[in-house]
Amino acid sequence: MQRPGGWRLLHINDLEVRQRDYQTVPTTFAVPCVNPCQSLPYRPLGAGEKSALAAWQEQEGSQDG
Repeated sequence: MQRPGGWRLLHINDLEVRQRDYQTVPTTFAVPCVNPCQSLPYRPLGAGEKSALAAWQEQEGSQDG
């Protein structure tokens, strides 16, 4: 909306919070946890990408604080 002092933005979030009408159900099977920092569904296209990806994986998978 344009006003004499310039443009103004009005932002509103209107959320309705309802009571929970369901029960949670625990799993009866093992849920695998795949860390994307250790395995990516991506193949680097060149030597530069390969070394950058290896460096990133080493950084993310490092046990150092």
